[in-house]
Amino acid sequence: MKVLLVSDAYYPYPSGVTEYVSNIAKYLKSSGHNVDILTLHYDNEVSEDGIIRVAYCKLFDLNGTRVTLPWSMHISSEVKRVMDKGEYDIVHLCGPFFPNISHFALKYSRFPNVATFLSVSSSIFKPVSYMYNIPFSHYNSKIDVRIGISRVAIDFIKPFFPGEYKLIPIGVDTERFNPDLNTYKPMQRKDKKLKILFLGRLDERKGLDILLKALSRLDKDIDYFLYIAGTSMKSKKYEIMAKEYKIPVKFLGFVSNKDIGKIFASADIYCSPAKRGETYGIVLIEAMASGTPIIASNISGYSTVIKNNYNGILSKPNPESFKEAIEKLAADKALQYRLKVNGISYSKLIDWKKIIKKIEKEYENAIIIARKRL
Repeated sequence: MKVLLVSDAYYPYPSGVTEYVSNIAKYLKSSGHNVDILTLHYDNEVSEDGIIRVAYCKLFDLNGTRVTLPWSMHISSEVKRVMDKGEYDIVHLCGPFFPNISHFALKYSRFPNVATFLSVSSSIFKPVSYMYNIPFSHYNSKIDVRIGISRVAIDFIKPFFPGEYKLIPIGVDTERFNPDLNTYKPMQRKDKKLKILFLGRLDERKGLDILLKALSRLDKDIDYFLYIAGTSMKSKKYEIMAKEYKIPVKFLGFVSNKDIGKIFASADIYCSPAKRGETYGIVLIEAMASGTPIIASNISGYSTVIKNNYNGILSKPNPESFKEAIEKLAADKALQYRLKVNGISYSKLIDWKKIIKKIEKEYENAIIIARKRL
């Protein structure tokens, strides 16, 4: 098949959607498919074969995180030229909300269309969904197969895009993420300090402030060191906070894709104290595959991935609860081992090699459905 993947988010912008698109392209190509990616222009982008860029990405704050937005007076015509020129068996769209480029690709698509929905927003009220349907229902009816990465994502998006949904979780590359990659030099230590990791964008909703406050209250007998991987415009705020709380910490800054697996595998505990807005938790699956025990917020998206005390620990997203969870896990070697073994087993169930076969099956279904529509 010749497949067009469409997403505002793509490299060099770090996000779960970026990783989703990149992995689908990788595994489709390994199965013999021809894949193009339609995305936006970014600062410091790298030219790659099969990457088609239009408009420009503008980043802004929404719901405590950074959001991508196409920035061009000619976005519609630019996408139309791409769709008119291309001949695709499948167009696979990521969240075709107006004014994303996936929306315009759907508008001008002459091909079978598959749409994956990955995100939620607590700042959008339900009545907005009915208003959204009025001008865009015609375009939405062109979606032949709808995929939600979790029940949380499906429940959020269904009022905007009514119809039947397939639940297909995001996969994990178990070669890129595995316990044998514990070789990240900046995290190698001669002492036996417990290595606690936070990895992600330093956005407000990711909850790094919760973790720092929790560690400041930690039992003094726990000898630990915190590693923080990720960046944002608010990085300085957390550096100041860590210094005020006297947290032993190393800010690793931006980390490349080739190092993320090594960072996860080099940690003893991975903490994700996100406050809201998670539909799934790609980082949780990556940590599991790396054999790293997890403590994560007990929020709707994360609880679809973690079974408490089986493949991770779910904690209320507040400092006291995270403190207690860290102390519990630090003191219990048997629990650490159990979370590691069960996490690895769980990650193998959603290896990308298995997930891509489910997506290919939906491509075939979309082609059959589209024959009646086109």
